[in-house]
Amino acid sequence: MNLSYLGVMRVFMRSDARRAQEFRDSAETVLGPVMTQGYYLPAEAETALVQKLTGMIEERVDGRLTGKG
Repeated sequence: MNLSYLGVMRVFMRSDARRAQEFRDSAETVLGPVMTQGYYLPAEAETALVQKLTGMIEERVDGRLTGKG
């Protein structure tokens, strides 16, 4: 039996198996942001990215204020 991507999705969406429920939960978590924002970042990755960018901005601002940037 050869299933396409869509076929696999349909099987998981109709199954009562525990793994199918986990898959549906994950799909809902990921697909919502992908459909509305065009990307998905787990919360911890988003937090890390914001912290890194904030640090970079602070370094630039501090450098300009002290005449080093």
